[in-house]
Amino acid sequence: MIFTKEEAYSGSQTCLIKEKLIEILGRTEFQVSRKNFILNDSAAIEEIDRNADFIYRDVASGSVIMAYGKILVLRNFSPAELSEIFSSFGEELLPVEMRSLPLFLGIASFDNASGDPYWKDLPESEWFIPARFVIMSENKKTEVTMRISGGNGVSEVSVAEYVNPVSAEELFFPENEFAGWAEKVEYIKEEITKGSVSKVVLARRITGVLPHPSDPAEIFAEMSMENPGDTGYFYRSGSAAFMGVTPEKLLTVTRGKIYTEAIAGSIKRNGVYNEQEMSEVLSTSEKDLDEHFLVRDFLIENLQPFSQEIQFDKSPTVKKLKNLFHLKTMISGRMKHPELSSVLQLVSRIFPTPAVCGTPKEKAAEIIHQIETAPRGYYAGIMGYFTLNGDCDLAVTIRSILMRGNVFAAYAGCGIVRNSNPELEFEESTVKLKTATAPLLYANQS
Repeated sequence: MIFTKEEAYSGSQTCLIKEKLIEILGRTEFQVSRKNFILNDSAAIEEIDRNADFIYRDVASGSVIMAYGKILVLRNFSPAELSEIFSSFGEELLPVEMRSLPLFLGIASFDNASGDPYWKDLPESEWFIPARFVIMSENKKTEVTMRISGGNGVSEVSVAEYVNPVSAEELFFPENEFAGWAEKVEYIKEEITKGSVSKVVLARRITGVLPHPSDPAEIFAEMSMENPGDTGYFYRSGSAAFMGVTPEKLLTVTRGKIYTEAIAGSIKRNGVYNEQEMSEVLSTSEKDLDEHFLVRDFLIENLQPFSQEIQFDKSPTVKKLKNLFHLKTMISGRMKHPELSSVLQLVSRIFPTPAVCGTPKEKAAEIIHQIETAPRGYYAGIMGYFTLNGDCDLAVTIRSILMRGNVFAAYAGCGIVRNSNPELEFEESTVKLKTATAPLLYANQS
């Protein structure tokens, strides 16, 4: 069963959708099996099933979720609209055990990219109950199979179409790209000087055709092996596969406890400084601290209406990745109202954060749509899960690639503030793009 938000959708339809959802969930049958299981980081990657339609590898909890098929789909609804749909869902709707499981898995885009050939036929957002999913954690493996009594699962097939994909010779970092990038950076800095924005995240997209088709799941596994400290995500829809490894979580809620993080301000690894020296350079960089505090303060301000208490470190720490160092501030709180509808309202408030969009959010998004030549689609969106109990785990989908056969598009971006250097920002975005595309090159050399 697919619920798709049409252009004519209005809030008055919420009750009808809610009633239908309750009716369907009321006749959904579940089978749950559990067994002891020993899992470490490398085993988590090795155990990834290449046939899964959805994979979410959460480094923080040490768990992996793999899902297959769909029995119920909510398509093209925003977090705010989902909040309305899930308001007043009774606790008696499902057994306690099922309410605490990640029943709704999915993805939401940064913007509407439906007119772009690379994103053709992909929904703006999709949250679904899978026909089967497997959760692997540190000491157990849980498998859940679901079916709707008297109904059939969702079956979809899409046909990919491509319009003039870039040739392999022009694949990486064309020489004339920097000039256009520098102009955009200077335009953003002019807008900052005028006072219309404080920060805008500028993204790049590179596209290409690989010599040979590659298995997207193999590419994702290679990504995860190369970046074991990042959260991995994989989403398959028809012939398209979107995947990546991200250092950034948007929001985690566990039994009412809120966790989020500000990750902004970066320096690339080099052979000049050791790790301690690089950490000190980043931690004292006025530009990077400005960028970081814009994200941190945005999150704290928007958490306040939802949280009873907010705690955070006054000074950021340094998150060390394979190719980059980032400034990071962990933020925690406790939901005033821990039900799912309130959690989804919070998601609506903080997505997208200034770490991937800018601030003020609306004006930054307007500038992005004005000067970026390609839509972002799922890049800088969110992916993860939520439960009917109000728990959720959502990652920010950066360092990502979209694959259709041997055609691909890769994305990365940088935060532009008043004293940004166009050349340094371009170099940083190149490092991030190489993180996403290295597995593609490896697969096609093998």
